[in-house]
Amino acid sequence: NYEKYGPVEVECRLKLGSKALTNGTVGFSFFSVTEAATSLAFGPGLLEGVAAGAPTSFVIQAKDRSGADRICGMDEFVVSITDLDVVKPLEEVEDEGDDADENEERIDAFIMDHNDGTYTVEYTAPKAGNYRIDVEFEGTFKGGAGPIKGSPFFTTAVDDADESVNTLDGPLLMNSIRTATKQLKDFSDKSIKGMKKKPNKEDVKSLIAVKEHLRNVAEKTKTLETAIDINYAALLYLKKNGADKIDSMINALESAKELWQDASALAPVTANAIVPFNRIWVEKTEKKMEMYLRELNMGTKSKLADFKGRAFWNYTDEKGNKLGHAAANKHMKDAAKFLKSERLILDENAHLCSIFGIDELCKEPKEIIETMELDLEKMQDLWGVAESLEEYITSSKGLLWSAVDPEALEDGGKLQLKAVKGLHKNTRWSDAYKTVDKLCKDFLSTIPLITLLGAKCMRPRHWAMLMKATGKTFTPPYEDDQLLLGGILALNLHEYSNEVEEICDQASKEEKMEKQLEQLDARWSSIEFIMHPYAGDPDVPLLGIGEEDFEALENDQLGVQGMLASRFVGQFEVEVTGWHKALFGVNEAFTLVQEVQRTWSYLEPLFIGSDEVKRELPEDATRFASIDVSVKDLLKRAYKIRNIKEAFNEEGLQEKLEGIQEQLEMCKKSLKDFLEGRQRQFPRYYFVSEAD
Repeated sequence: NYEKYGPVEVECRLKLGSKALTNGTVGFSFFSVTEAATSLAFGPGLLEGVAAGAPTSFVIQAKDRSGADRICGMDEFVVSITDLDVVKPLEEVEDEGDDADENEERIDAFIMDHNDGTYTVEYTAPKAGNYRIDVEFEGTFKGGAGPIKGSPFFTTAVDDADESVNTLDGPLLMNSIRTATKQLKDFSDKSIKGMKKKPNKEDVKSLIAVKEHLRNVAEKTKTLETAIDINYAALLYLKKNGADKIDSMINALESAKELWQDASALAPVTANAIVPFNRIWVEKTEKKMEMYLRELNMGTKSKLADFKGRAFWNYTDEKGNKLGHAAANKHMKDAAKFLKSERLILDENAHLCSIFGIDELCKEPKEIIETMELDLEKMQDLWGVAESLEEYITSSKGLLWSAVDPEALEDGGKLQLKAVKGLHKNTRWSDAYKTVDKLCKDFLSTIPLITLLGAKCMRPRHWAMLMKATGKTFTPPYEDDQLLLGGILALNLHEYSNEVEEICDQASKEEKMEKQLEQLDARWSSIEFIMHPYAGDPDVPLLGIGEEDFEALENDQLGVQGMLASRFVGQFEVEVTGWHKALFGVNEAFTLVQEVQRTWSYLEPLFIGSDEVKRELPEDATRFASIDVSVKDLLKRAYKIRNIKEAFNEEGLQEKLEGIQEQLEMCKKSLKDFLEGRQRQFPRYYFVSEAD
């Protein structure tokens, strides 16, 4: 297995056992596959400043795992060029699938395989702007796939640039290599000088300076070595293709590379040399950070406590007056200045901790400062919401009471509450949040009460009750048609919600009673008797009530009893009591009239039309004659009035009907006794019953 030697040139000899079979040799080269992690790309097409609208290019140099150039082609690379300044329509992004980016537009790129391990990529930037270029190896011949070294690349196309900058041997690539070489040399030289300075154990700045050089070397190692490899590959490619003045640039790059290697080699030596100084200042920095954390967060006099005690956290000032948005802003600006200075201190300490490798000591102070910064930002949001809420309530107060739309008012209030509830959790402990939240909720809870008070059932007496309940006087709407909603809101109705609801409920129930009484009056003023002439005397009317009217009587009696049982009957007690008495009178009188008519109709043919009854029962016949006159007069009088309620509620009618009924019962009993005597005399005769 010759893998450990890599794809080198070898000579093959043939021998038999230990003896050479021939003196000739055959040259052979192992085939190596491309590795993405070592392959490079260079050229003006990857640099900033290419000319927009003109073709440009760059070269991919395929390399194997050991970093040696590949000498044959057939590798598969994918080049993606993206315009970063284009925002595509959403529908186009959706059409391109889940991996599409709405801020990217692809540019076509063409790859030419030279079959020597190099590939030229050509494309044209359509306009000035920023572009991203991704170069990925597809893993041909089972090589290591993925992005090549340095990918993705970022380039900028500009207008008014000479098209010569886009060529491989043009000034853009050459100047880029020269600049990178000079920067490498300067950085290496500066780093070496800085790392050679001996720190003073009493002066942390001298130690920090050395450690910063060490850190810079460590941080830039990968970037610089990648740049060295890319620029060296570019120069070798240009030299191979006959470019001028390349040797001097190669020499300069090799010189800078050697200087960089010296800097890289010096770094671990310097790091070991400053260990004692580092240990001393790590301990000092740890103590400093402990004290800094105590100043930030420990006790009632800490900076955090001072921040939490600032005026903008409260809705009112020290005197109990509303702080106001302008004053809150002033206090928040002061807090912002305080946090800015604290951020500078934190950054300084963080830099110190980073230099000495104790970054974890800055974690808690950083969290405290960031939390205070977040708190301030969210309190600015809170005061913005508070101002919006106050403006909404103020504008609502200016509405005419007669023009108030409770539904629209509630919708607006709900939007304000949504904004309040959307405030960050870090603000919710504050008096400012609690007060704004209560202000919004109180306003919203008042809107249903405004709806109730705006009902047509509200009468002057109810507005008087409202004034008494709230302890405040005002000109009610029925006296002031220019009354503003603010006049009602000033009553602080949410504090008297139970009383307001009670008053409005009473107004509603009383309006219902009022309508019921009006309906009773309208209905019973039109209900009249049904009349059937008496068979024995057509001039005598027999009175009745229609079936629907009788049902109405029963229902109305129940309705009136319900009103009497209501706790709100006081306003209409006289009227309801009157109707209760009247309907009861109708019911009682109608029952008595029906009974009187039935009994009278049965007895009248016997006592008036039968001489035998008159002869046998003279006293009862005389009594019935008087009853007969009274019944006929009563029925005729009632029918003349026609209206049932009026006729059946005449003064003394019920007593009169009861007297007549009593007299009729006496006559009926005498007749019954007489007939029973006749039955005993003539047992074989059939006597018709009273019912028949």
